[in-house]
Amino acid sequence: MKSIANATSLALPTSLTAARRRIVQALYREYSSRLVDFAALHVRDEDAAEDIVQSAFASILAGRFPVPAVDVDRKLEEIVRRHCAAHRKARAHQRATKSAFREAHERSERTAWRSWRSGLARRGDPRDEHNEDGEERQ
Repeated sequence: MKSIANATSLALPTSLTAARRRIVQALYREYSSRLVDFAALHVRDEDAAEDIVQSAFASILAGRFPVPAVDVDRKLEEIVRRHCAAHRKARAHQRATKSAFREAHERSERTAWRSWRSGLARRGDPRDEHNEDGEERQ
């Protein structure tokens, strides 16, 4: 069953969506620089902070968050804080995936190196007389 809020937000008259856009634009002009500083404290990256604030205002414009009418500072900071948390979670996942990929790649390189070396040893290849660094084996 669809919620009434979703049904009404999809069927808003053009004048209401235009009014919402004007309100969000005014809020953005007034609060964006302060919110970018706030987000930068949380994510420690100025470019990411700007993206987060733009994303937060886009979510307000899209209707995923209500347009704050009272206690605007606190409500906007809460929306930006949620976007910062999502950003940090995505970055942590990206780092974990990258680290896992790097470990798998290094493991496969070590395995390939051992395979190649054992093939040399089986064939009696003289290159087998050197270790991985090219130094002669004792």
